[in-house]
Amino acid sequence: MDQETLVANYLQYLRAHRVHDASLSSEDEFAAWEAVEECIDRDPELAWTVLIAVLDRCDSAERYLVGTGALETFFFHHVVAFSECIEEQLRTNPAFLDAFRFTYMGGVPQPIWRHFNDILAALGVPEHELREWSWVDTDRYPEG
Repeated sequence: MDQETLVANYLQYLRAHRVHDASLSSEDEFAAWEAVEECIDRDPELAWTVLIAVLDRCDSAERYLVGTGALETFFFHHVVAFSECIEEQLRTNPAFLDAFRFTYMGGVPQPIWRHFNDILAALGVPEHELREWSWVDTDRYPEG
């Protein structure tokens, strides 16, 4: 599936979750969600561009859905490879920062999690809103 189709379908999925939209069947909702989840797994470069495009185009009230959903999944699977891209977005993209503030850092290596919190603090995010961390997936990110 191409980038624009993934973005358009995911935007429709977000709206259907935030405001009941009877025009979107539950099968279509699931297909839109599943397509992005599969993209995260199979083509992280494309998934990254899709997520940034979605955040740039979605309603601000939908950003938490991206943060607690696809963005969190993306971090769990690809945070090491994309940590510099994530840092750049945190510093330059307010929509990304809004979504990021809803993510859970479980599974993310502690040094990266701490670095992201340092960035958030430098951006003026209150201490009580810094991201929490509880464990790392050592099968995915071996210690060492």
